[in-house]
Amino acid sequence: MPVPAYSTGSNEIDQPATAAPGPLSRRLRRNADRLRETADVHDATAHNAEALA
Repeated sequence: MPVPAYSTGSNEIDQPATAAPGPLSRRLRRNADRLRETADVHDATAHNAEALA
């Protein structure tokens, strides 16, 4: 199964979250989740250059 392009960036945030103390870990994971949601919306609504022309 192909890995979505956005997963690399959000996974880079998730990795230190596993070693961070509680509150910081929650913030990092929440930020990674927001990035994933934003990427999902972008993927669903993005138009290529040909469609815009």
